[in-house]
Formats: sequence, structure tokens, C-alpha cells
Amino acid sequence: MTLSRSNQTFPAIAIIMLPVAVWFTIILLFAENIPWFDDFDPFPDFLRKWTLSDGGFEKLKLIFQPNNEHRMIWGKLVALAFYKLTGHLDFRFLQITSAFFTLGTVFLFWKAFRKTGLPVLFFAPIPFFIFHLQYYGTYLWAICGMQHQPVVFFTVLTCYLLGKKLFWPAVIAAISANFAMGNGVLVWVAGFAILIYLNRPRLILIWVILCAVNAYLYFYGMSPQGNESGFTFLKEHPQLSFIGFFMFLGGLFDLSPDRHIDTRSIATFIGGFLAGAYAIWWVIRFVLLKSRTLKPSPGKAEADSFAIGILVFVLANAFIIALLRPRFGMDVMLVSNYKIYPGLFFAAVYFSMLLLKRPSKAIFRAGLAIAAVLWTGSLFIYFPTVRERSLYFRINAYNQRDHQFGLGFEPGSEAAAYIGRLVDFLAEKDIYHLPRKLEAQLRVVRTTPAAKLDTPFTVHDSPDAVIVHIPDLPPPPLLGKIRFFYVSSGDRIFLFKAEQNPNQGRNFLKKFTNGTFFSLRKQLLPPGSYHAGFYDDQLRSHFSLGKITIPGGSANAGLN
Repeated sequence: MTLSRSNQTFPAIAIIMLPVAVWFTIILLFAENIPWFDDFDPFPDFLRKWTLSDGGFEKLKLIFQPNNEHRMIWGKLVALAFYKLTGHLDFRFLQITSAFFTLGTVFLFWKAFRKTGLPVLFFAPIPFFIFHLQYYGTYLWAICGMQHQPVVFFTVLTCYLLGKKLFWPAVIAAISANFAMGNGVLVWVAGFAILIYLNRPRLILIWVILCAVNAYLYFYGMSPQGNESGFTFLKEHPQLSFIGFFMFLGGLFDLSPDRHIDTRSIATFIGGFLAGAYAIWWVIRFVLLKSRTLKPSPGKAEADSFAIGILVFVLANAFIIALLRPRFGMDVMLVSNYKIYPGLFFAAVYFSMLLLKRPSKAIFRAGLAIAAVLWTGSLFIYFPTVRERSLYFRINAYNQRDHQFGLGFEPGSEAAAYIGRLVDFLAEKDIYHLPRKLEAQLRVVRTTPAAKLDTPFTVHDSPDAVIVHIPDLPPPPLLGKIRFFYVSSGDRIFLFKAEQNPNQGRNFLKKFTNGTFFSLRKQLLPPGSYHAGFYDDQLRSHFSLGKITIPGGSANAGLN
């Protein structure tokens, strides 16, 4: 197999591009121009303060101002650039733009891979590892997309530049990673390991000084956000940090996300432990135990440095997460927002195996088989979740626009009032308007009589909520139309997403089983009498579920 023969190269490129095309198509299909929860502080409120600020120094402070535990310089700059060009804020644009950082990451992998001289097809497992669907909480959420994807790109760029002995450009890339989000500070750890491998003691000293300065500047003025309690929890439960470390690394093996965490942790721990043990051995072998008389070729040194830096960066992330986060529950190790790192980790592990003295076809075949199985499994299991998430955002954007709740904060709370004022301010300034994507469906509900639902449904009434369950309704097709429950009184219509019953059978590739339900918390609605219904876009019809009565000052509302 040779690199130059087009009859072999073209099929390889097609295989390589498959996960890229699927991943990017899903972003284009399901990225919503809707803010969610933590989005409001770094984007809408940032632009509000920017428009009300006069001084240049005040505007600069806004760019570097912390948002919770992070400073997200790149996200703010992209939002600001789009606002300057168009006069608007667009969350869909932010999500699509952030995806290009991940495309850049894989391009850097490709540049490093070319140094190995291996056939093009040997590169194929890497995009399958990186462009999986599990981290939808990153690539389909503006704030996370503009944090995790830039920090990964600039860290990988730092590793690539250090391997090419471009020290000061690498410093600029490292500073860019440092100020992308909190874990960007770990880029200095990755660079430190690379410089040890390259035996550059003078540059190590400069690197350590730059690390101290930039870490101080990043964390200056921030509160600890309760992270100090993580150390107390570690003393009491050290085994959870050990388990969590390898669960985090093995997150790609999380192909049963609807099961209990004890079930989910088995495959992720085993996969993470095997790959993690190898990665730790490989890094120690190259960084600490390699012969000082060994002088690899420039291309080999570049590739080695690249793999060392990425592996150390992800291992350091796993260490910090396992140290500070188990107190929130072990589910946090497998949260979607973090799943970009296991993909990056397994791509780097596979790449490091290609750097062994005799990379064999067996390594390629095993890497491609594992990557393809995990990618395919993630496609089957997480694609329905991505679709349901999009519908959830549309429904809650309607509730936020018409009823002042829905986009992440408790109704009646100070935070919810803040969101309401902020959305109104942006609308008045014509900077951002919540989209109106359900007008056709609402027109059907408002203008046509409700039909009788043929399939049985059950109602459970409790002091705090009413739960409606339609047990025999089949799940919608993967690209099916929207379903939702609603309650109405006069012109007021409140929408609630129809939740699908998760599959608990043996076929782990099946996401949903028959049955849909919704839970209405009574505190969401003012006292009164409401009509409850269910809308199915496939049938272009809605169905009556009876009446809801919520008496004032009472907690005994129910369907009747």
C-alpha cells in the first residue's frame, strides 16, 4: 500500500470524511438559535453591557470578565464579531463556528500523521474517534462549544508547534488555550512534558514562568466555586476518584446512557483503564525513561511530541475532574459536555501506537474496528437524543417568549426575572429575538377541535405534579415530526415536551420503546381551569386529555 496511488487513496479519503460529514450535517440540522441556561451570561448579557458601555477599557474588561468558573475569551470575541458585522446575536452561528475548531484539531492530527509516512488509510480511526455524537452537550450548546472546542484546538496546536520547535508561536497558542476556559491552564502541563522529551532545559524555565503568570492572570479575582470541598470528599472516598479517573477516559464506551450509573460505569471503566494504563506507560517511557543519547529523526520527534502533549493534557483533565467532581455523583464523569476529551484521548492513543517501532496492520485494523463500532453505536444511541434536545429547546423558547419561563431557570426566581428582562432588552434593541418555530402547530391547536385519543392513557395526580402517560404510543421515527403536550386556558397555551420511554431491553442500540409521558409541575401554572391535550405533528392533529384544575393556594390540583 503506497501513499501516492490514487486508486487506494480515494477510498481512504472517503472513509475518513464519512464521520466528518455526518457530524457536521447533524450540527447543521439541529443547531438551534436559542440560548440555554449558562448561555445568557457570556453572550446576551455581555452584549447588553457592551452596548451600554462607553469606555474602551470597560469594554476590554468585559471580554476578560469571568463567567462562573471560566473566562471564555474566544466565545465572546466570535459573538462580538458577528454582532459588529450584522447587529445581531445568533446562537446557531456560534455553534457552527465552534465546530470549525474541532475540524482544525483533526487537521493538525493529519499534519502530524503525515510525518509517519504511513498509508492514508491508517489515519481513518482518528476522525471516527473524534467526530462521535456523544458530546452533543458541547457542539450543540453555544457556551460549551465556544469553551471546549477552542481549548482543545489551541492545546493541540501548541503541541504541534512545540514539536516543530516553534517555541514562541507555541506560547501564543498556549495563551490562547489558557484563556479559552478553565482547563486551558493544563496546556502548560502538556507543553512541559514535550519540552522534557525534547531536552530543552532553558525553554522549560521560560515555559514554567509563563505558566505561572498566565495561570495567575486567569484565576485572578475568581471565587473557588466550592471546589475546595472536593478535597474533603476525596479524603473520605478516594476509591471514587480512582474509578472516576478511568471512567472519564473511557467515556466513549458509554453506550447505555439511560441505564443506572453502576451499569454505565462498567464498560467505561474497563475501556478507560486499558487505554489509560497504556497511555501512562507510553508517556513515562518517552518522557522520563528514554535514553538521553537517543536522537530521533526530526519527523519522529515532531510526531512523538504531538502525541505526548495531547495524552498528558487529557490525563491531566481526567485527574482534575476525578479529584473535584465525584462529590456531585459519578454521573458527572460521563456528562455529555466532557465527552470531547475521551474522543481526543483515544485518537491520541491510537496515534501513539502508530509511532511504535513496527506499526503493524493489526494496530490499524484493531483501531478502525474499535473506532467504527463506538462511532456507529453512538450514532444509533445518541442521534435520537440530539433530535429530542432540539425539540425541547423549541418548546421552551416558546414558553420563555410567551410565559417567561423555560430556558433553564426556576419560574418566579430572581434568575428567571433576569432572563425575562434580558430577552426583552435584546428584542427592543433588535439584537436577538427568540425564534417562532411552532406557529403552524399552535395554529392547529387554536383553530381546530381536539379529537378523542383512541389509545389509552393514565393520569397520576400528586400534591406537586400531574403526570400523564400514554403507554402504547410508538416512538416517533428518527426524523419524525414534533410531539408535545399542552395545557390551555382561553388564549394562553403552555407547551411541554413529550418524553419518550427509554428502552430497557437487551438491544442497547434501541433508544426508545413504546410510551410517552409528561410531568406538569403545578407551580408552573397560575390558579385556574385548563384544558389538557396532546399534539402529534405526523397526524397534524391534537387530542383531548381532559381538564386540569389548579385552585389558588391549594395543592390538590388534578385532571378531571
